[in-house]
Amino acid sequence: MTRPPTRKVSALVAAGALALSLAGCSTHPGDAATVGSTSIDTAHLDEVASAICSAQAQNSQTGQPQEQSSRSNRELALGLLIDSQLSADYGAAKGLEPSQEQLNRAMASRAQLLASVPEKHREVLKSTLSDLDKSQLTMAEAGRRELEKAGTKNITAQTAIPAGLKVRNAWVDKNVDVSVDPRFGTFSNGNLQAKSGSLSTAVSSQARAGAKTQPSASWLASLPASQKCS
Repeated sequence: MTRPPTRKVSALVAAGALALSLAGCSTHPGDAATVGSTSIDTAHLDEVASAICSAQAQNSQTGQPQEQSSRSNRELALGLLIDSQLSADYGAAKGLEPSQEQLNRAMASRAQLLASVPEKHREVLKSTLSDLDKSQLTMAEAGRRELEKAGTKNITAQTAIPAGLKVRNAWVDKNVDVSVDPRFGTFSNGNLQAKSGSLSTAVSSQARAGAKTQPSASWLASLPASQKCS
């Protein structure tokens, strides 16, 4: 049996590797992720990440440490966007809809922060925080119902939200396809696992702590340098 020249074998291997590389890139043309039928556009992701980074920078100027959150880090921003969309899909399927009064009250607590950020970031930040508030309220109600069925007493948001996330994620596993551009990590068990391995998603306690209007100094300090706003 005659072997092909070494050079030819190398060329074939290189061509195969290139084809696989191109195939991976084309899986999410223009999208950072897809959640069911909803696409999260990479350009929108960048806008959201920049807006949240700007908000954290404003916090540092009003008493927060100079060490700023890396909301310009797209992995964390993408985790928040995926989490909000999953809660929205679950809420729509289960008939869970926060009242406008609840949403208004939550957004009112953000007024000072929104007023402090540059105007170019304000609308994107407001929309993102509104979706995040809706996600939290939906999970709180889902968890409350679940805990009441189990006979739990003295239910609080702190106990209801984790219970809501648990039932939501079980539903997601059966009903929603989530696909993430490999550049940003992988999705499993209701979480975006960042490619770097340093962050898990908005479902995690760390990311939810960072989603607060004023994250704690310890949360800010815990972020790697690559995940802090410049």
